[in-house]
Amino acid sequence: MFERIGRGWGIAKISWAALKRHPKLLLFPVLSGVAFLALITVIGTSVFMQPYQSGIHALDFAFYFVSCFIFIASTGAFVLCVRQSIAGTEPSLRAGLATVARRPLPILWWTFIAAFCWSLFAPWPRSIF
Repeated sequence: MFERIGRGWGIAKISWAALKRHPKLLLFPVLSGVAFLALITVIGTSVFMQPYQSGIHALDFAFYFVSCFIFIASTGAFVLCVRQSIAGTEPSLRAGLATVARRPLPILWWTFIAAFCWSLFAPWPRSIF
């Protein structure tokens, strides 16, 4: 277990070093952060909605799906750019985004899985199920 934690910490340090060498890569964590804040906002408003309104919760689900897609895609593009940096080449934002754009199905599947799990544990009234 500690070996995996150490490996994760090492990857985080390498990623941080890549960010310091190539500040343009900050675009990806910023996109992920904005998507995360939007998700927290949507989930927070869902918690405080007392009466069940199917239209509102359907919008919550759609917004969650889109935000999660942005989060997963930007993380994938960031990982590709860090790998380019480790390999000694200049990382390209365009190449990172193009690689993600060429493989939308895996990202869509992971997004769907995340959205489905969220819908199972969403703070909706249990009387609707």
